[in-house]
Amino acid sequence: MTARLIILAVLGLAGCALSSKAKPLELHYFSAEPPVAAAAAQRAPAATAPRLRLGVVTAADYLRFRIVHRDSAQSVNPYETLRWTEAPREYVRRALGRALFDTGAVAQVIGGAAPVLDVEVTAFEEVVRPGGHTGRVELRYELRDDRVVVARGV
Repeated sequence: MTARLIILAVLGLAGCALSSKAKPLELHYFSAEPPVAAAAAQRAPAATAPRLRLGVVTAADYLRFRIVHRDSAQSVNPYETLRWTEAPREYVRRALGRALFDTGAVAQVIGGAAPVLDVEVTAFEEVVRPGGHTGRVELRYELRDDRVVVARGV
């Protein structure tokens, strides 16, 4: 009989916990890009400009939609309620496209023979320091042609 009472009491308490409503988590979304201003004019690359295909842009597993902050060299933590509106790899892909191709410095190749630039986003975080907060983006790249890796680095 006492075992039944204990089981009923436990079930009653579990029911109360399951039926009570907790305050919902309020998510806040942020973009890593500044507000859209007047679109900058794209410059056509010179005929002698180097040709390049932007390959795959990937990101480290922990860099998804949650905004992360670094409090020390060894620790990266996600904010509970802060999110990016897009994955960091998408911000990096657009920024690389603007810096390389929209300026006319490099001719963008869609098909055919050209070196390919693959990029991995290894850091996309807020760095918290006593003097304030800064952003940190770190990329690892590999430049290759159809046969060999031409260059790689951070």
